Amino acid sequence: MGRSHLLGRRPRGPPLDIPAAAPVRVGRGVGGGDAEDRKQRGLIVTESQRVFPYLAYADAPAAIDWLRRVFGFEPLDVQTIPDGRVVHAALALEGAQVMLASLFDGGGYCSPQTLEAVPSHVLIHVENVDAHFRQAESAGASIRYGPVDQPWGARLYEATDLEGHRWAFMQPQGSASNSNEHTE
Repeated sequence: MGRSHLLGRRPRGPPLDIPAAAPVRVGRGVGGGDAEDRKQRGLIVTESQRVFPYLAYADAPAAIDWLRRVFGFEPLDVQTIPDGRVVHAALALEGAQVMLASLFDGGGYCSPQTLEAVPSHVLIHVENVDAHFRQAESAGASIRYGPVDQPWGARLYEATDLEGHRWAFMQPQGSASNSNEHTE
């Protein structure tokens, strides 16, 4: 038995359980303003970002709110169907973008809540890892470990979100914003 269905051996049904005629509501989040304003606030993804983490959540609207409050992500685009599920959302933090959606039958994804171990984590570069850590901790993040200097040249901390996705936030060692601000 096991988890063979997670390895693609599960019979496939329809692609997703989204009603064919369901209208999709698109919200622009807080990403308003002209292009220069959005760029200054880190809401325009640079051309250098070529990989976009895409996460699935049992309760995507709650996850969007949590990621905004706790980690400081700003919603750029949130598309929902009438029952409130999110078919696509893009969130930004300091120029990096992640995407997420609600779980849908037939999609082949699961929440980490259903697993005994977490198979991956998302790593985000931030300008000041110590300040980001303090904000996340004070907002109630489940911290796995605080900021630590790594032998490979970065300072990072790791936290777990409300559904068990692991997040690591890092900054290169020796950058001005963290050189005298360690919180170990």
